[in-house]
Amino acid sequence: MKRNKNQKRAFFCQLGTVLSGMTLLMCVGCGALSGLVPVESKMVSPEGSDFILVYPAGFRLVPKTDSLIDFGEESVVSSTFNATRLARGVSLVTIIMSDLSNTKILKNKSATDLFKVLVERVKKNGGQITSQEDLPSQGGEKHQSLRVEGTRENGKFYGRVDYILDKNKLYQIIYTVKEAKDLDSDEVRTFYDSFKRKV
Repeated sequence: MKRNKNQKRAFFCQLGTVLSGMTLLMCVGCGALSGLVPVESKMVSPEGSDFILVYPAGFRLVPKTDSLIDFGEESVVSSTFNATRLARGVSLVTIIMSDLSNTKILKNKSATDLFKVLVERVKKNGGQITSQEDLPSQGGEKHQSLRVEGTRENGKFYGRVDYILDKNKLYQIIYTVKEAKDLDSDEVRTFYDSFKRKV
């Protein structure tokens, strides 16, 4: 029983506010909040990442953390990049980057099957999925997007979760807000559209 609680708590930390909102800020901060770096609305590449994207104005980055993420068959070392906006509704962003090249996961599952596993994890841990769609891909990249909603201590939240499988790398890109309409804003759209892997 205790183990299940620990696993669920770890899942909350890894998946960001999709399921636990401010819990993530407490988990990944670990005293590092005083070292947050302001980010303007411009193309950036977080330290330790292999991607670039545009963070909305006012967001602040939290230093990268590494942890194990359970994919059902095995756990994979993944890097988590977080950013938060401490005003305007406390939006939070989480990007989880997992390297599946040395695992059996991709040998046993197609991209579609892998996305199904990830979607079930969200449902199992209390997230309500309001929409799910495959998005246009480039090259061999596979891309799926979810809309999720749930509740936390300070009320309801809404989130978008994109899964991008590019060769052997899996990216989970999460953006949560307090108002559902904010997920359709230009800055959120720009944030997702700007995501690119470094060549």
